[in-house]
Amino acid sequence: MDPVPSTPSIDTIAGLLADAARRAPARLAFEHGAVRWTYGEVAVRSAALAADLGAHGVRAGDVVAWIGDNGPGCAWAYFGAAWAGAVLAPLHLRLLDVDLVRVLEHACAKVVLAEPSSLERARRLGRPCLVLDPSAVEATSRASNGAAPRAPVEVAPEAPAHLYYTSGSTGVPKGVVLTHRNVTTHARLAVRALDLTAADVWLHAAPMFHLADAWATFAITEVLGCHRFVPRFDEGEVLAAFASGVTVTNLVPTMWNALVRHPAAAGRAYPSLRLLLSGGSAIAPDLVGRIRRVFGVEYAQTYGLTETSPYLTINRLAPVERALPEEALNRLLARAGRPMEGVDVRVVDGRLAPVPPDGVTVGEIVARGPTVTPGYLRNPEADAAAFVNGWFRTGDLARVHPDGRIDLADRTGDVVNSGGEKVFSTDVERALADLAGVRELCVVGTPDPHWGSVVTAVVVPEGVGTTLAELQEHARARLADFKVPRRLVIVSALPRTSSGKISKKDVRAAAAAAVGAQRT
Repeated sequence: MDPVPSTPSIDTIAGLLADAARRAPARLAFEHGAVRWTYGEVAVRSAALAADLGAHGVRAGDVVAWIGDNGPGCAWAYFGAAWAGAVLAPLHLRLLDVDLVRVLEHACAKVVLAEPSSLERARRLGRPCLVLDPSAVEATSRASNGAAPRAPVEVAPEAPAHLYYTSGSTGVPKGVVLTHRNVTTHARLAVRALDLTAADVWLHAAPMFHLADAWATFAITEVLGCHRFVPRFDEGEVLAAFASGVTVTNLVPTMWNALVRHPAAAGRAYPSLRLLLSGGSAIAPDLVGRIRRVFGVEYAQTYGLTETSPYLTINRLAPVERALPEEALNRLLARAGRPMEGVDVRVVDGRLAPVPPDGVTVGEIVARGPTVTPGYLRNPEADAAAFVNGWFRTGDLARVHPDGRIDLADRTGDVVNSGGEKVFSTDVERALADLAGVRELCVVGTPDPHWGSVVTAVVVPEGVGTTLAELQEHARARLADFKVPRRLVIVSALPRTSSGKISKKDVRAAAAAAVGAQRT
């Protein structure tokens, strides 16, 4: 059976898969336990899923939601929805049902695609459900009496492909629209920036409902690489995958912190690994060093947002830089990096003028280019706030170094204003990252009647832990006095966002409550 009966545009997601299936129909695409799907089979099954969606009334441009864990079903949902000309809206598993209902209503979702493990929850959301059951799709394909699957529904590259919700718990949900051209262009730019090839085996270990990992679904398919999956991040499973064929992946810093501290991490061999990526938030040089020592392969830092598909910058070492002393290397690699080819990225002041590349002056990162969202779904207020003179405002503050590398300083809402002095939380976190007795930490501001807000370290202790006096002594050797934390809050765990990053908003609320309780 010819899995691809037509030639859709390669600037669409279905076209990207169709092109892969034409070039190498027998090449292994998905590997997950006993599941093995070739690129030809992925195309056939995506077409069958599209037919199923059509039978449920889904037409081109309609929104289809997906809920579930990482696995072939998620990638199949991305491609099957695209084959149907539909817009896929991945749902955050960590949101409450009431929040998901709000998201589905705002998106006007016609159908919810559900993994078997999430089907019961999906049925509570008030939308028709379609379970992602491979055997059912095979039956749909067989019912066609052996005929080739239907061609993908034709859509323009500028048509919406994905709808990612960056917030669903309060107020009006913000649905980020990404077009087919956004997604496919980013895939090809990332392929070049990371030297991805058909020999690569990508591990989907960060949540695939978040773009921090989902982008690789398309980039790895573009190069005919292999996709492997961990249903939910688990240190043991990830380390086992690293030791058995995986070549590259991307995780957020909190996940890397858990991996390098795992008792089995340093005692294994990782013969296939070649490149490890971190993104989603700033990282401390100390953690960069630990990753490089434990796994012994190239490390690269990335930076981007859902609205930018996601990567804007990638930080890889030039050959001449590899001879630098270890501490200097780790500091260099902890930066967000230089703009990815094909995307215009700047750090600007309030008048949109570029800040000097002195490594000191702080400005806001703005971006424009083919990977930047055209806007938010039915949210003109969010569009007006995000776009200025054609530039997308990220809300991230950064410095530019003389070598052109961008270094994150903070989110605009996370800067601590203490007694008139601005303190960037990232600077403090990096200074404290190697402090003994600290497993994880987050720096926020907590209210103070005299200073307005004071720098507060929220710490998950390790071993005997640390005291405020020890923390302050460590900080004073590395920071100006006004940046030294005045308060210490000890917690058993730091709250996470749906992608696994530390949620500073929730940390700030918890720290303020803890400080208030101490005063009463």
